[in-house]
Amino acid sequence: IERAAILAQNGRLRIDLPIQQVGIEPSTTSRRPKNGAPQSVMTDDEMREHERSNILAALRLSGGKVFGNGGAAELLAVKPTTLASRIKSLGISARNLDSPTR
Repeated sequence: IERAAILAQNGRLRIDLPIQQVGIEPSTTSRRPKNGAPQSVMTDDEMREHERSNILAALRLSGGKVFGNGGAAELLAVKPTTLASRIKSLGISARNLDSPTR
């Protein structure tokens, strides 16, 4: 639905549904890692904390540098403006770089 809304032209949605062959059910193996173990699911809070920890690690590695060569944005392969926005939304500040926790 989101994709259709983004790609909408002249106010018309085009929803392309996956084609299923008769008698063939969707594969459930794609939902499991190759080792066969059930895939774990993170809550939204856990995902935000994971992202926050990852950004803090990149900032520590870059010496607190966000922009430019060797900066955290380059390490994370995101645009510097995107990283700056995420830093702000996650409440990360220079004092967070000194300690591994908030």
